[in-house]
Amino acid sequence: MKRLEDVNQRLEDFSRRDGLTNVYNRRHLDQLMRDAVDHARNGNHPLALLLLDVDHFKQINDRHGHLAGDDCLRAVARSCRELVSGSDGSVARYGGEEFVILLPSAGRDVAARLAEDVRTRIERLAVTIDGNTIPLTISIGLHCATPDNLPEHAEQLIAAADEALYKAKQAGRNRVQLCAAS
Repeated sequence: MKRLEDVNQRLEDFSRRDGLTNVYNRRHLDQLMRDAVDHARNGNHPLALLLLDVDHFKQINDRHGHLAGDDCLRAVARSCRELVSGSDGSVARYGGEEFVILLPSAGRDVAARLAEDVRTRIERLAVTIDGNTIPLTISIGLHCATPDNLPEHAEQLIAAADEALYKAKQAGRNRVQLCAAS
């Protein structure tokens, strides 16, 4: 019976993970966001969400190939996981070259510091493929919600962070942009 429970637990965990990067997948992220909004609302806690996008990812794929692009995505995911470990934060692949870091109890200062740490870590990464070092940078949109301005729907967290991400890219990439409403 214990063996069956272990197998079921592994299958459940497997269904929550992105196959390439081993961080949470989009489907599980949706549930985590709903839970985080409920937790923030019920416990009167802040909540932060970082939306990360690998800068010029299409060029990486075009120039170095999709396997190299996959290696870059795994390196970004690994760096995010390492920086979030030890906190109540979660890392998920949102799609393509986009990732989300969800921080269920983090205020603006903590979230902004983590966002800058992630940006700096990625900028310093050395992903080497066939003797070629691939420079990586990311742009980050950061949305921080307080108990006074929690969104009605979890999807609004992403929408606000996406707007900030767009501004980060427009301003030259490789930067953190705080959402105007934060």
